[in-house]
Amino acid sequence: MQTTRNVPSAKKIGGAGGNAPYSVARAVAGGFALAAVLWWIPFIGPAIAGYYAGRRSGSFVKGAISSSIGGGSLMLAVMAASYYLLGPAGFPDTAVDAAAGTLTGIYSRAGIYLEYFFNPGTADLSLTPLGIMAAFGCIGGSLSGLYRREAASLIASGAVYSAIRPLARSVELYEKGKELGFESYNDCGPVRDSAVSAGQDAKQRTSTASMKKKPVTTTIQAVTTTVGEGATPTSSSSDKSQSPFSDILRRSEVRNNGKEGVQKK
Repeated sequence: MQTTRNVPSAKKIGGAGGNAPYSVARAVAGGFALAAVLWWIPFIGPAIAGYYAGRRSGSFVKGAISSSIGGGSLMLAVMAASYYLLGPAGFPDTAVDAAAGTLTGIYSRAGIYLEYFFNPGTADLSLTPLGIMAAFGCIGGSLSGLYRREAASLIASGAVYSAIRPLARSVELYEKGKELGFESYNDCGPVRDSAVSAGQDAKQRTSTASMKKKPVTTTIQAVTTTVGEGATPTSSSSDKSQSPFSDILRRSEVRNNGKEGVQKK
């Protein structure tokens, strides 16, 4: 019984983990995570997060969208956490640094982290890091699109010796998980064995048929012609049919007998 297996499409394969090389969703998630970890580093942190989001998205427009969504989502999460943690301390009527100074224990560390997202001495979010992240997202997306175009140009002109041909129909069916008859190398074994057995059966039938044929025998009949002295041989239709040289022999004998008779006289 032949089993089928689901074969992922070549468009979905990429990288060591089998993930697509360009994905807006993964770009947003990666940009959000990097921004949350590196936001406290001035300029460099948001730049790295934005560049990753744009590079992973694959184009200029997608890079701008991915980095903006990732950074904006982080800002909303920070604002929600500020209302939850700093609300009892008077936020937003009280400045973030003053409200965070009232926290104790592990919450004090969380308050220090939240201070990096606000303008010093105020309760207003700082939008400059968000702008840096969006700008580098556009840069990363542009470089990603440029790299894809360069790779396509190299493949079409310099990396190969002939024009690119479309995928064969068998390859397309294999990508879709269709039945091809040969799903793996191990499937070729039974077909090979059946082909070998069929060839052996054909050889046996051929040898048996050749042995059954009757042998052809050829019989050669020798014709001997005797010509008596002084007799005039006559040709007949039966002698001519037996040997094509009988007439020639008879004529030579007649001439020889005639010469001998003349000499005797």
